[in-house]
Amino acid sequence: MDPGHGWLRVLRGAALAACCLLLGLSGHWLGGATAGSTGPMLVAAALIATGSVAWAGRQRGFGQLLGATACSQAAFHVVLSLSPDSAMGTHPAVDVRMLLGHTIGSVLMAAVLACGDAAVWGLYRSLRRFVVPRLPGALPIGDRTVRIPARLTAPATVSVALLLAAATPYRGPPRTLAA
Repeated sequence: MDPGHGWLRVLRGAALAACCLLLGLSGHWLGGATAGSTGPMLVAAALIATGSVAWAGRQRGFGQLLGATACSQAAFHVVLSLSPDSAMGTHPAVDVRMLLGHTIGSVLMAAVLACGDAAVWGLYRSLRRFVVPRLPGALPIGDRTVRIPARLTAPATVSVALLLAAATPYRGPPRTLAA
């Protein structure tokens, strides 16, 4: 099972959604506003969690995670500003501090998530390479399968050394550089 399938995919998507939710709420709270109504926040969190789990099918880099965190910040900002408990309704203009806070928070969160995602996928690749082939009954992975012909067509007088030399590919510099 790889991190892009099953419960690991759900766990990675839920972690992304939780980070985005907590980043939006903490930024809103640090800006001096209240947490807002629970209902709209739960709807926005459910939508972002669903999208995050669907999006967690493969490893994501910093740029993709930065886009995800920035979009979630915008979504939570809209939900929090439309909330009846919000103090943002009195300040419709975009404050430079708020914009800077959203930007710095999104960049830092994307960097942390990208490192975590790379660590999860790196651990998976290491375990797949070293643990799975040693399991009893494990099948070869990817292009490591070796096809053995049913019978050799070489004459019986050919030595084993000659067969081995013919079986190994050319291992040296490219032919254009060797000349």
